[in-house]
Amino acid sequence: MHDGQVSLVLGLKGLPTEAEDLAVARDVRVAEATKGRLHIGPVSTMGAIDMIGRVKNRGIAITASVCPHNLHGSDALLRSFDSRFKVHPPMRSPAHVETLQHAVADGTIDAIQSGHMPRAGEKKGNDLDESPFGAAALETTFSAVVTDMVRTNILSWSRAIECLSTNPAKIAKLPAGTLGIGAPADVTIINPESQWTVHASEFLSRCQSTPMENRELYGRVTHTIVGGRLLFVCVEESSIVA
Repeated sequence: MHDGQVSLVLGLKGLPTEAEDLAVARDVRVAEATKGRLHIGPVSTMGAIDMIGRVKNRGIAITASVCPHNLHGSDALLRSFDSRFKVHPPMRSPAHVETLQHAVADGTIDAIQSGHMPRAGEKKGNDLDESPFGAAALETTFSAVVTDMVRTNILSWSRAIECLSTNPAKIAKLPAGTLGIGAPADVTIINPESQWTVHASEFLSRCQSTPMENRELYGRVTHTIVGGRLLFVCVEESSIVA
């Protein structure tokens, strides 16, 4: 968890922001020296955002990404001692959350990654200090972004799609992330108005731990087409024709 007031009160070990800030500073220096391309992610601290923003202004080829759980929850959620909230990067203080949200909106952060780090249920036990970092995130990423960033008017729909699809493809230099002529027939169909409750027990992932458990989320992936083949249909949304 985040090394701060909450970890101090709970008497638990925390991950200091300085650890991430120093790693980002090191990698940025290497990128400047080599004039290479650098992607940093996922980021979770105000210090990292400040450095990334300043380096971008100097014209260095750097991109960055963030996880949905760092755009939603603060370390206060860990007061419950619930290991579902022990994720990586750790949930930090509200000030860091707000900074990250604005960084996605203003382009300092280029992409939103799932942060999917599944752990077997028996490993995510009741002992918060001993429980490993990680959670299932693939099945909630889109909806979490819609709920926490789009419906709160922090992001427009077009910016959200850039961060979730277009920019990740550009960063990885993949001919994807677009519906343009000649692009791969990889398509995600969504219902932007769908409202659903997260229950990890219903996930296709074998991991049954998510910080989004029992949350009411908006927006849902209804169909997934890969290479022109329909590979996924959401049962609850199956009335929508692909």
